[in-house]
Amino acid sequence: VSSVIQIGAVVEKQPMLYIVLNVLIFIVNAIIGMGLIKISLEFLDKKKPKFSDLFYVKPLVNFILASLIRGVVTVIGFILLIIPGIIFLIRLQYVTYLIVDKNLPPVEAVKKSWEMTKGNTWNLFLFGILLFLVNVLGAIFLLVGLFVTVPLTMLATTYVYRKLLLHSKAS
Repeated sequence: VSSVIQIGAVVEKQPMLYIVLNVLIFIVNAIIGMGLIKISLEFLDKKKPKFSDLFYVKPLVNFILASLIRGVVTVIGFILLIIPGIIFLIRLQYVTYLIVDKNLPPVEAVKKSWEMTKGNTWNLFLFGILLFLVNVLGAIFLLVGLFVTVPLTMLATTYVYRKLLLHSKAS
C-alpha cells in the first residue's frame, strides 16, 4: 500500500508531498510494528491480544528514536565493511522489543539489547538465517504460506527475546 501511495506522488512532480507521505508511512509502520511486537508478547504471555493492540502508540517517540539510532549504527557498520553491519544488526535487533516491553528510553534500550545478545551473536545469526529460510519456504507456496511463516517467525523471535532477557537478568 505504501509503495502505491508513494508512486502517486512522484518525487519530480511533488517533492514535498513525497516527503510528507514518507514520514507518514514511517510513522504508520512504526505504530503497526509496535503493535505486532505487543501482540507477540501478549501471545507468548498467554494473554489474549486485542485488535486495538495492533495500534499500540504509548512509546511511539521512543520507538522512532530507537529505530533511528539502530538504523544509523547499522548503516555505519555496513559502511565500515559488511561484517560490522551484520554484527550491529544482530546485536541491536531487540531494541524495539525493549521499548515496547519494558518502556526503556532509546539509548538504554540500545545498551540493553547489546548486553543481552553478548555471546550469542553467532547463534542469533544462524537463527536469523533459519527464519529467513522458513519465510522463503512460505513464499514458495504462492505467498499464501507467508500467512503461516511470518507470524511463526515473529513468535520465535519474541520467544528468543524473552529467553535472552531472562538470561541477562540472571547474570
